[in-house]
Amino acid sequence: MTDVERVRVQVVYVRAGSAFVRDCELDPGATIDDALAVTGVLAAHPDIDWSYHQVGVFGKVQPRTHVLLSGDRVEIYRPIETRDKTKAGSAKA
Repeated sequence: MTDVERVRVQVVYVRAGSAFVRDCELDPGATIDDALAVTGVLAAHPDIDWSYHQVGVFGKVQPRTHVLLSGDRVEIYRPIETRDKTKAGSAKA
């Protein structure tokens, strides 16, 4: 039997006041979806909604079918919240 090197990755999801950070080992060819399932991030954070959240590796958005390499850091990105600048700007006038 051949020893196949496992893929070691980290999954990160940060919210105001808390951070989910888990390391995991996966079989070669594993995807982002596999890492999300193994770490339990979706069960721990049911607020993650793929119609609003995105996922990526080291700051680059990737599909959840992206194949991971050892050392990758899977990051779940929250939507960017913006303030209404027209209201803030009109107060200065």
